[in-house]
Amino acid sequence: SKEYYRNGKIHQEGIYINGKEDGIWKEWYSSGKLKREILFNNGAAKPTKEQEKFFKLMSNGIEVSAEGNYKSAIKIFDKGIEIDSQYSDLYFHRGTAFFMQFKFDEAIEDYNKALDLEPLYKEALSNRAFARLRKYEFANSRTLSKSSEVTIMASKDQVDIPTDELEKICIDLTKGYELGDKSAMIEEYIERYCK
Repeated sequence: SKEYYRNGKIHQEGIYINGKEDGIWKEWYSSGKLKREILFNNGAAKPTKEQEKFFKLMSNGIEVSAEGNYKSAIKIFDKGIEIDSQYSDLYFHRGTAFFMQFKFDEAIEDYNKALDLEPLYKEALSNRAFARLRKYEFANSRTLSKSSEVTIMASKDQVDIPTDELEKICIDLTKGYELGDKSAMIEEYIERYCK
């Protein structure tokens, strides 16, 4: 089996035997760089101990982040990055944890890293655009309510965004949309800021 990216580069390659993955399966970034390879036996993944530790960390970080414990999630993702600093998903998820803490510069930096590794990462493109937008929307905001888990802030609906930043936002929103991130929110922001 072979799957390809829109740009013609190979995305994934492996062998099926009797309808089940078998042998080494490889996955690449759209740049052509190898992302990962995993051994399968009769449909069951047989990761190395290091791969097992890595994916357990990433899964745990995603779970902790989903529970709203972003600070702990970031620490978990940091440990994952120590094991494999070339895995785009870790930067994406850590960036999202930063985003949820209103740390927009850190979020943008992580989305940049994810996109350096995987230029066609549509969710990272959209999230980077929103991190840039929120950075300006919340620049002069005030905190309405804050607890250890949730912060509620007031912001303006329409804000002044420097032209060069707005251009970056629109490029990301449009590219993310073209790659398939067609949520109503993306369409709304393209209409509001990019027309």
